Amino acid sequence: MTFARAASAPALSARSRALLLLTSLLVAFGILTSMPTSARAAAATLHGAPTFTPAASYPRSVPTDLQVHVDTDEGATFKIAASGALLATQVAGCSTGTVSCNVASGGKITIADDGDTATNGPVQVTIRLLVTPASTVPIVSEEGSPMGTMPRELEITLTPLAPTAGSTHTATAIVLVASNPAFQAELSIATLAPIDGGTVQRGGTVPYRARITRSGNMGQQVDATISLVPGTAISGTAPAGTSRVVFMPNVTTVTVELPVVVSSTATTGLHGWRLRAAWGADMEVGALRTFTVPAPPAPPVTPAKPKPPVKAAVAPRPVALVTPLPARPDTRAPSITMQLVIKGAVLVRRLNATLFILGERCPTNEKACVLRTSLTWKTRPGGPTVRIGAATLYLKAGAVGTTQVKLTPLGRKLLAKRGALRTVLTVQLTDKAGNTSSLRRAVVLKYRPRR
Repeated sequence: MTFARAASAPALSARSRALLLLTSLLVAFGILTSMPTSARAAAATLHGAPTFTPAASYPRSVPTDLQVHVDTDEGATFKIAASGALLATQVAGCSTGTVSCNVASGGKITIADDGDTATNGPVQVTIRLLVTPASTVPIVSEEGSPMGTMPRELEITLTPLAPTAGSTHTATAIVLVASNPAFQAELSIATLAPIDGGTVQRGGTVPYRARITRSGNMGQQVDATISLVPGTAISGTAPAGTSRVVFMPNVTTVTVELPVVVSSTATTGLHGWRLRAAWGADMEVGALRTFTVPAPPAPPVTPAKPKPPVKAAVAPRPVALVTPLPARPDTRAPSITMQLVIKGAVLVRRLNATLFILGERCPTNEKACVLRTSLTWKTRPGGPTVRIGAATLYLKAGAVGTTQVKLTPLGRKLLAKRGALRTVLTVQLTDKAGNTSSLRRAVVLKYRPRR
């Protein structure tokens, strides 16, 4: 049997292959252009405002991470901008976990597409923002507590860039600026005098003495101004000036003394002052020390003059009857003389500790007064107000008294759970006629238990 051998097909020329490729591309293009609009990928969209994961604190002059989380789609392009007083920022990078992400100059962020032309899948972008607080951000601390932190607002704005859809979104991040002992000095106050609760006569002086200790950077000269600020001071006492202290390099401790002058017209009652050290942008406030100005001695008794001899009775003349006018109602509120000096956050070491000791005097022209103090917290902006601390004190006319404000069981539970509460301290002084004067101060409570 004989088999015929088939002839092989001739190879395609280069020109034929090019024509075949062009034909295939044209066919594919026709299929894509004839595809319904619903089958094509919609434009990427920037969804909603950003959220944040801040660091525990931001030391001054040190770049520290702030993570910004953005919900968008694959293929999106947008711009991020940040602004805050005394805060410098820089975009250091971005990531999505699924597709690549690119950072260009001017804060431009570009999200890659996974190649699927039918859909633009959602992605969450994490942007690494370096925040550097200026060395001039002020920080205030209190005696017995470490240098605290100062909250600063950083406004983050996201703007979609064409062809990305969506609107511009803005949100505010709160960063806690802390001291940087590696580059800056820190001062702490230890109040030595006077002994709390002493008695001082009018015309005398009360020496306030403290030991100022420097820590942190020891290689620089530090100029500090020492002054006295009122705590529960009332009329008639005043500091006799301020003091300038210079810490030369490697000097750690200086003792200072400032007197409080008690004038001859000082009001009877409790007076209190605090020492304060201010250096650079920072400040430390010492413990409250009080003293009492006693009531002045009673005037000497003048002996009564002898009575003149009794004259013969004379018939009284007729007198016209005059109807007395009704007494005018009391509409003047008693004045509050205390001064609430609260700067920065109040650190709470023990949940059952006394937060505030407030002293007040009922004016002598009132029959009696009621001093009511309350500490309130709002569950959310525009939400209900919860009272987490209160105290009530009843005073007679001219009497002076003090009251202590502690957290209620609910307040202790909230502070222990949240770690910090933005509260409002309200002080009201009401007379017997119902007239009321009040003071309000915003107070941030921070729970830092002792270890």
